[in-house]
Amino acid sequence: MSGYEAGKHTPAPLILERLANALGIPAPYFYAKDDRLAELIRCYGQLSAEGQEKIAVAAGRLVQAEQTKKAILPSKKIPVRRKRTAPKRTR
Repeated sequence: MSGYEAGKHTPAPLILERLANALGIPAPYFYAKDDRLAELIRCYGQLSAEGQEKIAVAAGRLVQAEQTKKAILPSKKIPVRRKRTAPKRTR
């Protein structure tokens, strides 16, 4: 086990599948790149087929909304024009 924890060895996909089944979580949980994604995968796996479909539809809508937002907003910053001030006169 310490070899796995140290990152020297990785378990075979079949072993991870069995471990996931024993723990009651989806196997992709083990492949998540970060904790947030792992939690999302875990929660998704606990949903009914109907709940999973709702999540998939909502995620698709969110992606579409964000892509639309990016298309509307300019990709480059628009320079802000500043008022010119007269140079200070020294006496």
